[in-house]
Amino acid sequence: MRLRHLLPVTILFCLFTVPSFSFRETERKKDGELVIQFNHFFGDQELVLDSVTYRNSLQQPFQITAFKYYVSNIHLVKTDGKSVSVPGYFLLNEEEPDSRKIQLPNLPEGNYSRIEFLIGVDSARNCSGIQKDALDPAKGMLWAWNTGYIFLKLDGISPQSTAPGHKLEYHIGGFKQPNNHLRTIRLETPGLQIHSKTKSTLGIKADAANLLSAPHPIDFSKTPMVVDADKAAGIANNVLHLFSVTRIQNGL
Repeated sequence: MRLRHLLPVTILFCLFTVPSFSFRETERKKDGELVIQFNHFFGDQELVLDSVTYRNSLQQPFQITAFKYYVSNIHLVKTDGKSVSVPGYFLLNEEEPDSRKIQLPNLPEGNYSRIEFLIGVDSARNCSGIQKDALDPAKGMLWAWNTGYIFLKLDGISPQSTAPGHKLEYHIGGFKQPNNHLRTIRLETPGLQIHSKTKSTLGIKADAANLLSAPHPIDFSKTPMVVDADKAAGIANNVLHLFSVTRIQNGL
């Protein structure tokens, strides 16, 4: 008698649990991957540290010795307006080629028309004490606990610089008003598709020449250094012109 009563209950349990498992498996199989490859340039030339002489928009010669910045708060926007948020903080460093490749797994299938990301570290993580990985203070991108992270750093040398050793230092940061220099980059990605079990690629160019030119040209003889939030507004606005999409390759 007991077995006759238990058997229908067991069958009902299986009927309700198996479809739920199958649904999750089906959804997972629809995920794809996007690789964002950042490439650093100065105008039409690939960026080379220490040895190549460039000229800014005022034709002042200089060399770049360091170029790195934080990318965070990535959002991918579908053609239907829905947004996919990707957590994480990524430090892109010209000296470390692997750092310039951001891999985003487990993205929903679909057509994506835009990518948005923050250059810098948002206020929540600026105020979170000692951190690790990309936000480790050992990375050399932290001013102090009371002023927070450097969002972008470009260092170099120029004979026009009036700083000791003819140094150039442009360290952009600041997350508190009136010196909030976080900047959101929005780039159109026409034709970008994410397919199940495949890898798509998005190429993004970061042109360091634009960081020093319009809309706020930098004169090395007058402003060889920007190393505090009070003076960073001009270059922070130049950051909005730093990036462009150069390649979209959809996985098949």
